[in-house]
Amino acid sequence: MNVSRKQPRSSALLAPVLAALLLLPIVPSPARAEGDCLQLYVTCVVEASDLDGVPRRSWAGIRCAYDLLACLQRRLV
Repeated sequence: MNVSRKQPRSSALLAPVLAALLLLPIVPSPARAEGDCLQLYVTCVVEASDLDGVPRRSWAGIRCAYDLLACLQRRLV
């Protein structure tokens, strides 16, 4: 009786997982890009909140939102 032993499934997945972990820092991450853009947005909004008058703060806030969208578009497209 010849019984073949199958390799455990966990060791079959080990090589691809290790390869992915080694290559992960090289690949640009959309999440990292979004984080950078969000950090710029937060900084912009904090600076906008220091402005005098509601109209100036409002326009600066709109500009921050526009810059956020432009940043995400550049990074993700």
